[in-house]
Amino acid sequence: MNQMVINGVNSQTFVCSNLGRVEYFYTVILGLRVLKRTVSHLDGRLPVITFGFNSHAEELPRTQTVTYLEWNPIFYMMPKDGFTDPALVADAVSNPRAGDPKGRWGAGTNH
Repeated sequence: MNQMVINGVNSQTFVCSNLGRVEYFYTVILGLRVLKRTVSHLDGRLPVITFGFNSHAEELPRTQTVTYLEWNPIFYMMPKDGFTDPALVADAVSNPRAGDPKGRWGAGTNH
């Protein structure tokens, strides 16, 4: 019988919008340890956390990591006067143009 054994993952980097929730999930729920807290080399406002996998007593230390960068575009690019002009929105809703997108736009798999 063929059995697959997973020894870890290659080092991976992901983007999230709430680093606190990610840290809770990885440390409390999954039991990984925080290896490093830093900021992005591209923007000092973007926090980064690197998680490491625990090794069993008979194993060599694991070098694979999972890194998360917090980036929430709404937080960093919030316009002072809001996102839309109410008059333009009312006109666009009441007078749709051919080819306008239908439905919601979002950054998820269900949009």
